Parts: sequence; C-alpha cells; structure tokens
Amino acid sequence: MTIIGDLNITSFVDKTETTSNKPINLTVQIKGKGNLEDIDNINLDIKQVSVFSENPTIERETNTGTWTQKFSLISDNNYKIPKIKFKYFDKQTKEIKTINTKSFDIKIVGDTTQKPKLLQSAKTQKVKRQPSFDKYYFGFIGVIIGVMLMLVFIKFKQKITKRDIDISVEEMVKNTKTDKQLYMVLIKLKNAKLFDDTIEKLEQNIYKKQKNKIDKNKIIKKLQDKDDEYLYC
Repeated sequence: MTIIGDLNITSFVDKTETTSNKPINLTVQIKGKGNLEDIDNINLDIKQVSVFSENPTIERETNTGTWTQKFSLISDNNYKIPKIKFKYFDKQTKEIKTINTKSFDIKIVGDTTQKPKLLQSAKTQKVKRQPSFDKYYFGFIGVIIGVMLMLVFIKFKQKITKRDIDISVEEMVKNTKTDKQLYMVLIKLKNAKLFDDTIEKLEQNIYKKQKNKIDKNKIIKKLQDKDDEYLYC
C-alpha cells in the first residue's frame, strides 16, 4: 500500500547507556497528513540484541495525525540502533520521498566483548594467507551469474510495466471499490489539480468519516476529455 501525504519521522530513546540485560526504550513517530492507518509495523533486526515491539498507535487531530511504535531493546553488549528509513508519495511534489531517523550508539556498562587494543592488533597481524586461485575463480563465476540474473529481472520488469501501462486510467477509476482506492488513483494523475474538489471530498470521507457522494462517471468523462496519464511509482 502506498503511503500518500506530507510526513516527517522522528525517534528518541530514554537513555543511551544502561547495564547488562536492562532495556533501552525506543520510540518512533511519523507525523503529518496522510493515510497513517496503512503504515506497516517497523521490524528492527539488530545483531545480538533482543527486540520487543508494541503494536503501533495513531492519534488524529483536525488535519494531521501521529503514528507511534515503541520498542524495548535488551543486550549485554554495546550496539548501535540504525537509522530507520521510510518512503512515501509526496502529494504536493508528486515524488517518492525517503525520510529517516537518526542512529543511536548504545553503551552497555560492563560489556565483556571489549578487548585490549594491543591484543586486537596482535590478532590482526597473526597470519596473512595468500589468496587462492579458487577464490578468484568462484568470485568470477558469481559475478557472471549476478549479471545474468539482473538482465532477466530488467526484462521481466519491462514486461510488467508495459502490461500495466496498457490499463487505461478510466478503467482504473471504474474498477475502484472504495474511496481510498479512488483517492490513490486520482492523487497520482499528472493533472491531479483538475480533481482537487473530488480529492478533498475523498479525504473528508476517509479521514473525517464524512459521506460525500462521488460520481465516478463524471470523473471518467473529464479524464476522457483531458486524456490524462497515470504516474507510476
């Protein structure tokens, strides 16, 4: 499901230092105007860290809202909470935007994985093996296979894209079953401004639970007159 709107993302932790097996609490929030209900849960995967997450919550105001998901992270080693990236379709610029949180370095007091620098240096200088012929051979084979798979993927994607383009915008409008489906079709038109009134009514139906009547036949007629195009993303 494409997330459409004007959004920003933030995150914060309750502390950046703790003791072994004591939790760090992380909160991620996505704020702004858009279909926040369709945002998927964020899955954090951090090496040697046990991650426990709550189900997201949504708080709505007049025209905006806040999507929140909370996590508890437990480890007995130092670790880093990575940046969390989020993509959405910007309603104003009609572009896919990527926003992200900042990362956090978490220190565990009494971390036993840290070793003296002299010992680490000695281990690094232990033995330098000469690369074998097999290593280069299998590496070369891997590159060849990778290139072949990429070519197959590109060709397959071109077929899919061509098939999708063959579907007219009028058909897409006609086949929508809900206000949200119709909204997501109209918002991606090159000339979406022609349908600002309809889009506004749809937003009122979706986010404010109003019951504006939408005449899809009028939309289809205007599309036929303007010969509009659908923006794929």
